[in-house]
Amino acid sequence: SAPDAAPPGAAVVRRVRGAVEGQIVPERFVYAVGEPILVRMELRNTGTAALRFAFGGDWFGRLVPMRYAWRVWDERGALLCDLGRPVAGGSAGGGGGGTVELAPGGTHRETHLLNDACDALARPGRYRLEVVRVLSRPDALRRTRDGGVVEQWCHDLTPPDLTALPAGSPDPHGRRSVACMDALRQFPVVVTEFPLEITPWDARRLRATFGALPAEREAAARADDPSREGSLGAFGQWFCARIRCDCPDDVRDQRVDDWFARALSRVPERFTGPCPER
Repeated sequence: SAPDAAPPGAAVVRRVRGAVEGQIVPERFVYAVGEPILVRMELRNTGTAALRFAFGGDWFGRLVPMRYAWRVWDERGALLCDLGRPVAGGSAGGGGGGTVELAPGGTHRETHLLNDACDALARPGRYRLEVVRVLSRPDALRRTRDGGVVEQWCHDLTPPDLTALPAGSPDPHGRRSVACMDALRQFPVVVTEFPLEITPWDARRLRATFGALPAEREAAARADDPSREGSLGAFGQWFCARIRCDCPDDVRDQRVDDWFARALSRVPERFTGPCPER
C-alpha cells in the first residue's frame, strides 16, 4: 500500500519480524479530550539467544519517545500526523537511557504517553494509529572514522515499518540510505495498528481523573516502574504547557516539589484547542 494509506478496519493488528512476540496498545481504546493516553509495549523473546536492545535516550525535546514511529489517521483515512517523517525544530537532548537484555522466554514492558505525538488527539473523533518499534542497538550502527572519531552512521529513531518493506527497499521518507535500511533489518521489529476514540472535553471527569494521578505516579515510583512514572510526569508537563496555557513558570519548569499536582490543579471549564508551543 502507499506509505500514507490508512490501515483498514477497527481491529487491533499486530505484526512482528524476528524472534519476538509483542504488541504496542493503549491501556484503553476510548479517552476524553485531555486525559493521559498511555500505551504499553509488551514483548517476549521467542528466540534461543538473549535479546538486547536500547531504551530511553530518545526524548529530544518532545514528550513522546522517538524510538517509536507514530502515525495517526482520521476516520476518513486522512493522514494527520507522521512521526516517521523528519521532525521540525531543534533537539533538547535525548535524556537518560540504557540497554534491556532479555533471556530466551523473557518479557519486557514499557509505558509511554501518546498525547504529544499528535495534536489531533486533543480533538474529539475516531482515529486509527500505527506504531513501529525497531528493537535496535545503536552500538551496532556505529563506526570509527579516521582519527578515532566514532559516529553513528545509521539512525534508529522514528523507524520505518520494516515488516512491510522487502529487502533492498529505500526508506519511504527518504531519510536513510539503502545500506542503513538493510542494517536495521538485523533487529526484531514490533508493529501494531489500533483504533482510538477521543470523546469531547469533560471538565468534571478530568478533575476526578487527575485527583488520583499524583498517588498513581508515586505508586509507579515505589514499584520501580520508571517508564510509567515518567509517562505520568510527561503528561503533567503536556497538560500544563498545551492545555492550561497559564501554568506559572515554577510549575512549568518543575522548580517546586509539588509541581505535578499543581500542574493538574486547574481544569478549564471549556477547551478549544492546544495552546501554541513555547
